[in-house]
Amino acid sequence: MKAVATSDLQGTLDQLIAEVVNSAEPTMISDKEGHRAVLVPVPDIGSWKETLYLLSSPANVAHLQRSIAEADAGQVVERKLIDP
Repeated sequence: MKAVATSDLQGTLDQLIAEVVNSAEPTMISDKEGHRAVLVPVPDIGSWKETLYLLSSPANVAHLQRSIAEADAGQVVERKLIDP
C-alpha cells in the first residue's frame, strides 16, 4: 500500500484521488502527529461491506465454502440465462 504524508499533498490531492480511483490501490495518508487514514475508491467500500455482510452469518459462510468446494471438484451445472 502506498503511503503519503499530508505535507506532501499540497496542491496534489486531486491528482492523488484520481490515481487511487484509476488504480484501485488504497493509499495511506498520515499527518505530522501520526494520525493515519486510508483513501479508497468508493466502489471498493461497497464491495468490502457486501463481503463483510456475507461473511457475518456462519450459515452463509458454510454455504459459500460448500459451493467453492463443489466448483473446485468440477461439480458445476451450466444454465442458460433467461432474458427478461
